Amino acid sequence: SLLRKTLGNEKNPLNVFAIGFIGRRLENYGWAWAENILYFAKNDHWSGQQVINFFYALPFEKCTWNLLIPFSEEIINLYWKTISTGWINENDEEAAIVKLLEFNRPYLALNLVNLHHNDQAKFLPSTLLVNILEKAASVNHNTEKPIFDLNHIRYRIEEIFDILERAGDIEDNKIAFLEWIYLPLLVHSERQPKLLYQELSKNPLFFVQILEYVYKSEDDRNKSVEIDQAALTRAELGSRLLESWHQVPGLKEDGTIDLEQLRNWVLKARTASQEIGRGKIADLKIGHVLAYAPKSPEGILLWQIYLFCLAVESGSYSLMRYVSSKVGCSQSSDGIWPDIVVRELIEEIASKQMERGVTTGVFNKRGVVTRSIGEGGIQERQLAETYHSYAVVLGDSYPRTAAMLRSIADRYSSKAHGQDIRAELED
Repeated sequence: SLLRKTLGNEKNPLNVFAIGFIGRRLENYGWAWAENILYFAKNDHWSGQQVINFFYALPFEKCTWNLLIPFSEEIINLYWKTISTGWINENDEEAAIVKLLEFNRPYLALNLVNLHHNDQAKFLPSTLLVNILEKAASVNHNTEKPIFDLNHIRYRIEEIFDILERAGDIEDNKIAFLEWIYLPLLVHSERQPKLLYQELSKNPLFFVQILEYVYKSEDDRNKSVEIDQAALTRAELGSRLLESWHQVPGLKEDGTIDLEQLRNWVLKARTASQEIGRGKIADLKIGHVLAYAPKSPEGILLWQIYLFCLAVESGSYSLMRYVSSKVGCSQSSDGIWPDIVVRELIEEIASKQMERGVTTGVFNKRGVVTRSIGEGGIQERQLAETYHSYAVVLGDSYPRTAAMLRSIADRYSSKAHGQDIRAELED
């Protein structure tokens, strides 16, 4: 009688009292008491709000869900669509998450995933974790009640990706697809979209497909095209992916580049992109990623480059012969940027767009620059000297690469001059 008179409006203080009373009585008298009350509620014709509030007061576990079974579908649906909880027993975790996903509540399901099981074998099935990620991607987190903090959601999604990676029982292309969906989140997190970048670096046709999502055909550039929301989303994701992708195709674990792998990837990507009218932008984007190629390993040191330049200027032939012998004995690894493999490709392809892409990529990868007051263009001048010295050494063997390096050096020299003027004005 007390519960019938107090359960009802959720904002009513009497309702709050009733929920606390139910919890304490359950502790003292057990589940038989709760079952008897619900039997009385059905016979006494409690309202749906009274019944659902009684269930809110019970623990979020299987015993409660079993008591729901005799009630109407309306009550059962209302419970799963509105129940709010932050904790669950490990033994009931999987069943609860499956039910919440059934009622389109992926963020509450995500919140219930125990990310730190002591027993690794107790982790949820990988297929269920994948279902959570897929469902969450289709639901705006602001539309689900309660609303969860976006940083909290981001952390949990990153952790699930880590769990799936450790489990190793989901196909790589499936993980890559999920990374594609969550790209806006992952590119700003510690857990980068590894398999997605890997797929780009291994599969030139995937690279071309992303280009097709993002860019119009060169033949249709001046034509207006209607784009639906799905196409717009793909274009935005594709643009983010290409901008954040820095993994050079053919890059091996030891930091060197396999010439044949890189060459085959580039040739296939260029052919496929030209067929769909995106050859120029493909060359530009290929150049962007080549900017992240390493130096050629070991080999000649920078001081030797300067020594060679000094020898040329001074006309000291004995010094030139000495330095040339040192350079010549390490033709496959001279310590100069870019790697010899990339130089060979630049000379073979002979694409101005690709070379322009490399140049732009060099400046983009530098990132944010900090400098002291009045410093001027010291940093840029040093970079200009470095790239100019590379160009001098490579001038005869790799003329297009050397020209590209001189272009980079000139741009840094120009920036250095601009910073000098700025420092003088600020002084």
